[in-house]
Amino acid sequence: VSPQDQTAILQLMKCHNKLADFYSVIATFNEIPADATVMPEIHAQLGVAFARLGNLTRAAAAYRQALTSGRPSLTAIRGLLKLFINSDAAHERDELVRQYRDEIYNDIESLAALARDRINHRELAAGHQFLRLCLKLSGEQGLGYESLVWPVPEPRLRHDLEQLELLASRGKLPAGARHALTVMKRHHLQNVNSHAKLAPTGTEGEELRTALAEYHYCPDPAYAGTALGENDYSATEESYLRSSPKLVVIDNFLSAAALASLREYCEEATVWKSSFDNGYVGTVLGSGFCPRVLLAIADEMKLMMPRVIGDAPLTQAWAFKYDQRLRGINMHADFAKVNVNFWITADDACIDKTTGGMLIYDVPAPADWTFEDYNGKSAKMAAFLTENNAKSQRIPYRENRCVLFDSTLFHTTDEINFKPGYCNRRINVTLLFGKALDFD
Repeated sequence: VSPQDQTAILQLMKCHNKLADFYSVIATFNEIPADATVMPEIHAQLGVAFARLGNLTRAAAAYRQALTSGRPSLTAIRGLLKLFINSDAAHERDELVRQYRDEIYNDIESLAALARDRINHRELAAGHQFLRLCLKLSGEQGLGYESLVWPVPEPRLRHDLEQLELLASRGKLPAGARHALTVMKRHHLQNVNSHAKLAPTGTEGEELRTALAEYHYCPDPAYAGTALGENDYSATEESYLRSSPKLVVIDNFLSAAALASLREYCEEATVWKSSFDNGYVGTVLGSGFCPRVLLAIADEMKLMMPRVIGDAPLTQAWAFKYDQRLRGINMHADFAKVNVNFWITADDACIDKTTGGMLIYDVPAPADWTFEDYNGKSAKMAAFLTENNAKSQRIPYRENRCVLFDSTLFHTTDEINFKPGYCNRRINVTLLFGKALDFD
């Protein structure tokens, strides 16, 4: 309707980038008259396309053009920061941070990128400091409100209620969270159906939103000592490299101290702000999942498995906690080169010892699939697996078991048969190293 309207052009470019149709982004940009004054964010979206195509010189030029006039483009700042980090251009990175310090230090995504950069250079204390800044901003900027699904699913309310009750029983519930616990109890008593959704209105609705969105308790426990258990990692690497598909199981993965520290953090830290259709909740590295022991685990994995992980950077980390009444994560693949997936709930919580873990298929996602293809299109994935005669391997649940595998292999959570009770919820932690599939 308005082919020369730059607002429309910008939205088209954003859509094409989202769909990984990067040449259409460039084509859309090329339709703009040469003598036009171009919106900075349009140059930034052009930079995104060039970066995803691997043309880093053109990407940097587009990002810099976006920053030459008007209000600084956060997209361009983030893009340049990632380019400098990925190319190990420390001087350019530091100069960008100096020039746009206010923007970067108020942006969770930028701070998380800086945190991963420090972690990958083995500067764990500096990385942890950036991640705690991310957590602080998550609370100040209302990330818990933004990510809150409304009407709120009953499993999310149940999780948060049980967590605050645990903190109260351990004498760790902050005074400011007592009202939140009262509010959660009141609304949960009205409906305990796992498929229910609650949406109280008016003041009661706002009270419930606040109770669920707040980061009530965010401990920062120290950790010293060895994080990994005693295993022959040379043999583990050899087994992984010889396997087809690439997959190995490591039992007694963490040291006893690391397992206890990580489990306590996952039980107590109120950072589980993402909820999903199957009732599980999640937390990621840049928005609260940042205990010091986790960084030690990632660091030791890189040292102990140089041939499998080696220089591949830590690209993301997350944890999921499951509702015993419902299912786990649907079929998907992940963008990383190596997936380190481990389980930390006590063994006696799992009722059926033949299940509770995961299923991994022997077929990887095609290299030309987009993130939505390999992470969201269930029917497409099922058809692909059928046509390729894919076979699955079942890895049963065990406390402190790690499944290390090629992250591009399709995988899914197995059946969940766990005892009721908050501390019996299945918890898995994932570390992703490197990049193998399209992902921004």
